[in-house]
Amino acid sequence: MNSIFKQICTITLSIGITLLVFSCANIEPVNNINTIQNKQQGLLMVIGQRQGFQFTDTANKEYNFRYYTICLQNDTTVPIFVEYSVLEEALEKFESLHSKMFIFPSNFCPNQFQFDDNFSEELKKYLATEDLSAYKLKKMLNHKEKLFARIGILTSVSYKDPSVPFIKSIRLLKSFRSSLMDIQFNDSISFPVARIRF
Repeated sequence: MNSIFKQICTITLSIGITLLVFSCANIEPVNNINTIQNKQQGLLMVIGQRQGFQFTDTANKEYNFRYYTICLQNDTTVPIFVEYSVLEEALEKFESLHSKMFIFPSNFCPNQFQFDDNFSEELKKYLATEDLSAYKLKKMLNHKEKLFARIGILTSVSYKDPSVPFIKSIRLLKSFRSSLMDIQFNDSISFPVARIRF
């Protein structure tokens, strides 16, 4: 009797572990081990690995150009409104660190996590000519719909890159009538990059 009971328990445990592995493996949109993810209020937030290039502007000033891809997936049953933008506090913080933080226009955002092999001429022109902090990326997300966005940081090579070492966490903070998607770079730098309204 004990032997049969042990076999049943072993089979049940094996099935439970298998289901757990498959359910974790199927969480979208994670597709590599270098992502950080968090799920709050029915929203799956995933931030990919840091990427970057060296950039020289029209005044021949050289920058470290670093950026992250963020995916937000709406797992709730209601539509949500998302607005990525650079808030004043983030602007001031990065300016004090001799850096510029900005949101990529949608035409420079991928529809999946990917590694970029080259620095496009179109993006170089955008970085050199535009008021980077002014752009806002807005979208209404329906059930299970995803939005891929990118945040960029330009830092003069004469100063320490504030995106070093790497992003530690991504989370939602409750605000008045909305939630803020907050990114924690390190122990001293944390700022919201998107406002979400249900």
